[in-house]
Amino acid sequence: MRKFRNEKCEEFFDGYPHHSSASEQVAFLRERVTGNIDPDLYGCISDIHKLGEDGEQYRKLIEDYWGTQHPVYTEITVQDIKNDYSLISINYDSFISFPVSMNHTISHNLSPNFTLKPPCFSLPFLEAIYQMDNQAVLVFTLGKKEGKDSLVFKIKGTTYQFYDFSQIPPITPEKEPCTV
Repeated sequence: MRKFRNEKCEEFFDGYPHHSSASEQVAFLRERVTGNIDPDLYGCISDIHKLGEDGEQYRKLIEDYWGTQHPVYTEITVQDIKNDYSLISINYDSFISFPVSMNHTISHNLSPNFTLKPPCFSLPFLEAIYQMDNQAVLVFTLGKKEGKDSLVFKIKGTTYQFYDFSQIPPITPEKEPCTV
């Protein structure tokens, strides 16, 4: 059995449909949360999206996408993202999508559905980051993971906060949660 940060995380993710479609996984998450998500789950939700502690995997994903070209980065404050969802419940009924323009800049907006294109992050994940540091600046760019384009970001000014768009929410066999 997996080890999560706390017992609430283990209970929450018990029975998660790892090998199902993204829509079935979203349905599972929506069923688990009515109203606002329990704040005790923020730590494990954040861990699920983490790309290690040293940034090596993050740098490799960027290098695999950009090659010898200079990467294009877009900075967005976590407060700006929070403004998109500040009046609704923190759950899996909505997501924040991050469309990528032709010139590789990234914007954000509220979406009623989880989509692969544009990539989305869940409100509980973004709220977890907001709760860690409500002044955080997220630095987005594109990476390549297992041959697929992927949205990655780091928290500016840290040397240990690197995250990716997991391509399906939020735990897959390849993406085991971090243990504490």
